[in-house]
Amino acid sequence: MNNNWKPSICQKIKDLRKKHGYSQEEVASLLNIGQNTYSQLESGKTKIDIERLHQIAVLYKIPLHMLLGELPPPPINKELYKKNLFPLNQRRQRVP
Repeated sequence: MNNNWKPSICQKIKDLRKKHGYSQEEVASLLNIGQNTYSQLESGKTKIDIERLHQIAVLYKIPLHMLLGELPPPPINKELYKKNLFPLNQRRQRVP
């Protein structure tokens, strides 16, 4: 695998985290990993396996192909999100 995955996937993961207003520590907790491990995933210092990518896609409620492909993440409809779902940071549920 070449290193072209680093800027695209890692940047998408970072952008999603920031758009949802989470800290690295919060996302790491929801993924059941340490903050340092999550930081390394986000910075591209550690390769991200498909299972972890799936967890991240589930966390942000997006199709996995949006992390892998060239499509940008969808805009967040905060009103719809608030009506239909409890924000993850309030539920404190771990992603499967």
